[in-house]
Amino acid sequence: MAAKSMSVNIEGNKKVFQFKELTVRQIMDVFDVVKEFKTGMSFQEMFGLVESSMATCSNVTLEDLQALAPSELEQLWTEFKGVNSSFFKMARTLGMDEMITSIRAALVSEFYNLLSTAPAEATKGVKT
Repeated sequence: MAAKSMSVNIEGNKKVFQFKELTVRQIMDVFDVVKEFKTGMSFQEMFGLVESSMATCSNVTLEDLQALAPSELEQLWTEFKGVNSSFFKMARTLGMDEMITSIRAALVSEFYNLLSTAPAEATKGVKT
């Protein structure tokens, strides 16, 4: 049986996003990286830790993620989870639910920070 892979086209985006199933070595690398996660880390810091591992199973970059609408990001996440469903089952079996919860909390926090600064950034330099 070959490792799973998936190509995702997002309407209006020229890039075709590629996902490959994580290998056992990549899964071990992810586990090692996750140990470095700290409460309060920004999304950029977290992504920086996993970027090298992710580069071997996906062509998605931080810049790609920042340019996507939330619905497009959800589409990519759904496809990544599908291709790597065995990895996520293993993570739950190994008790990584707490780690996944902390990543989710950090992402939500970072998203709210981006939203709270967006109006100020959007109106910077505008005279009222």
